[in-house]
Amino acid sequence: MNSIILVIGFLFFATGDAFARIRNGYSRQIQATRSALHTLKLRLTTGIDLSAGERRRLQVDMHCLINYISCYKLTEELIARMKIISPAIFWEIENIRDKKGRPTDVYVRLVPDERARINLKAATFVSQATKDVDASNTGYGPFSVSVDVCISDNALFLLSHEFGHIKYIVPNLAAYKEFYNKLYGRVKYTNLSYIGHGHQDQSGRTARQYEKMYRQDQASYRKNSCGELQGFVGLYSRLKKMHGDIDSDQNALAHSF
Repeated sequence: MNSIILVIGFLFFATGDAFARIRNGYSRQIQATRSALHTLKLRLTTGIDLSAGERRRLQVDMHCLINYISCYKLTEELIARMKIISPAIFWEIENIRDKKGRPTDVYVRLVPDERARINLKAATFVSQATKDVDASNTGYGPFSVSVDVCISDNALFLLSHEFGHIKYIVPNLAAYKEFYNKLYGRVKYTNLSYIGHGHQDQSGRTARQYEKMYRQDQASYRKNSCGELQGFVGLYSRLKKMHGDIDSDQNALAHSF
């Protein structure tokens, strides 16, 4: 099996270009989603011939689009806060390269609990390219990894943990896959959070080092900043309300909070 699925107590996707990037995992579909939502709002406000059933179906579709756009904006905020609060962590992952020196993009998403792929607050997924054991590959394309973090006010800490895993795995993918299969591949674990954190797992150790770095950066930021940033849970609710306004148009949807 050519795939590593890292369940790290708390998930990951990308494309390769001249430079690695931390990217928003929702970005590829955001413009189409905004346009679709705008169209649905117009249909609901001008469609006087809509039956009750048709109106309900349109509202359900609109709800899904609003959630997508809200998660996109929330993820933008997550990435921006990591850059501000812990710039050392941000720039290390922004410039991550594999064993052969090739840049690897890191796709990040904040997801509602009900959309999590596994029953954990965050997790990392990596696949090896078919013909290159040192190259990662995901649904976003070659030379990529991806991270999913469930929406919580602790999301930045969880993201720092996942970034620690990525920091070790990307430049050591072939060797780590072999280690991973030996340690975790023969046993069915009931505690999924153990995977990626076993004895002698350097990926887990690096994740814990990144946790510590983030905690120190967070403490420094709080000491030198004015006031607390709004939590991600409250911000998610605010975004859904804003984008659900039936009177808002496509320009309003693009407005940054």
